Amino acid sequence: MKKIIVVLFCSLLVVSCGKKTPRKQPPVSTDYTLAQLDSIGKAYTPEIGTYGGTVWIPLGADPDGFCPATSTSAYSNSVMGYIFEGLVELDIATLTFTPRIAEKWDVSDDGLQWTFHLRNDVFFSDGVKLSAYDVAFTFNDVIYNKKIRSGLADNFKIKGKKITVTAVDSFTVTFTLPYPFAPFLTVAGMDIMPKHVYAKYAKDGTLESFLSSGTDPKNVIGSGPFILDKVELGQRVVMKRNPNYWKKDAKGNRLPYIDRLIMLIIKEPNVAMLKFKNGEIDQLSVQGEHYPILKPLEKEKGFTLYKVGPRWYDSFFTFNQNNQKNPKTGKFYLEEKKQKWFRNKYFRKACAHAINYQAMIEIIYNGLATPPDGVWGKHKGFFHNPNAPTYDYDVDKAKKLLAEQGFKDRDGDGFLEDSDGNLVEFTLITSAGVKIIQKMFEMVRKDLEKIGMKVHLNFVEFNNLIDKTNNTYDWDAVAYALGGIIDPHFGKSTEIYSSYRYIYNPKQKKPSYPWEARVAEIFEEAASEMDPEKRKKLYWEWQEIVMDQCLKVYMPLREVVLGVKNHFGNIHLTRYLGLEGAILHNMEEIYIKEPGAQE
Repeated sequence: MKKIIVVLFCSLLVVSCGKKTPRKQPPVSTDYTLAQLDSIGKAYTPEIGTYGGTVWIPLGADPDGFCPATSTSAYSNSVMGYIFEGLVELDIATLTFTPRIAEKWDVSDDGLQWTFHLRNDVFFSDGVKLSAYDVAFTFNDVIYNKKIRSGLADNFKIKGKKITVTAVDSFTVTFTLPYPFAPFLTVAGMDIMPKHVYAKYAKDGTLESFLSSGTDPKNVIGSGPFILDKVELGQRVVMKRNPNYWKKDAKGNRLPYIDRLIMLIIKEPNVAMLKFKNGEIDQLSVQGEHYPILKPLEKEKGFTLYKVGPRWYDSFFTFNQNNQKNPKTGKFYLEEKKQKWFRNKYFRKACAHAINYQAMIEIIYNGLATPPDGVWGKHKGFFHNPNAPTYDYDVDKAKKLLAEQGFKDRDGDGFLEDSDGNLVEFTLITSAGVKIIQKMFEMVRKDLEKIGMKVHLNFVEFNNLIDKTNNTYDWDAVAYALGGIIDPHFGKSTEIYSSYRYIYNPKQKKPSYPWEARVAEIFEEAASEMDPEKRKKLYWEWQEIVMDQCLKVYMPLREVVLGVKNHFGNIHLTRYLGLEGAILHNMEEIYIKEPGAQE
């Protein structure tokens, strides 16, 4: 399944509603260049499969809920990608948009009105037919609902104005844009939610809690190929085949082929590797340290490993710059001394120069990684600014920057004090239960200690981490991984000062700095700029600003190596699998060649 609400291409895309070019299956191999993967991906055509069997895949943490409009978790989005679907979908081989719930669409001459003509054979999993009224409900009553905290509301506004969504009749819906909007088709990929099920909860603002991770699976109703069957937090998420799914293969057989999809909650990559090696899960994103273990076992164990290029998700740590007061207590969310440290860009730059990236590549990734390449790496293509600042490993430079800002070891204990005599001591939080993360940030801690900072590590459950950064603001520094987008606009909610997802200093009424105001302007201007080269220049300016501010200290870019069992048919390889990190991305087409034996 292609989760396109977080991904899109630039306005150079050719919008097409026609039939896809016939494609062939890839030859058996273990290694391809990106050019070869590109050719294979575009030549793919699905085979006619057979019914039956169960697919087992890993999920790195519990989902935080099942509301497409509010979830901030990649783990939740991974689950919901099989349950919900949008008007259009992203072709992962070409990064162009193709019809899904909508059969076709028309665009007015001025580009401001888009009319989508829906299929009339799409049903929600409870048997109710999906209509244009559900589309209008999803946008008007959920995304734009002020009672529902949806980060998508910012992404789906143009110069601060909403898109007008109107159901013309049961199978025709129009989107009227206040201004031209270059990446509009990604908006059309928003997961559609059933009005008859969720209208009550949207109206009273309880939709997010109604669809929390502990909800009855029967409450999660979508039109996708799978139905949520069971959620055992900390253990597994079970989905079953939707017998009434609208999509069919070339011979008219109703998809999907497989009976069940089971996502095992596996936080620790070492455990995931062992389960893949032993045949207990069917796909794996292979860590660098595991590659030399698994590679010699391909033939014996019946799996194949594929290198598919750099990961599209960026790993980093960042600092809390919140200078606001809690309205309930009247006290600052963050101590004033830490505000002075973390809001100082030279402090942040010193941290970036302190990290030994090459050592991390060798120790953590076993050489299967490259140095960090900034907020928009060159592997992401069109919008990459090669001139934006990056930060190499330079301990002397880091120390010099700190000294110039008044940070010195005044008592000779090996740790810095600020100009007021305060010990530079803080806590970095990140996800618990993952040894590779623990190892990585222990290296970060030691590197920062070498320049005189006393850093404590706190490993917390992922949902607790989300709560701290999005709700309580009780943190000093945090390590995250974000990404999965191929147009900067859809990272807007994490980049503008007024958004609650702007984790450095969220929901500001006014920008703290002129550059924050300029970044907000850039995102507004770029969204409605239809000239691709002009859009690129705007996003180049954004990259120069945020990299100069060093808002994030980026970790190396991991090369994505995907493993999959050989008993599957319709494996669709493309050069863009590093975007999704899953080789069984087209789950509705996947079939098991011998499902009886597999069971």
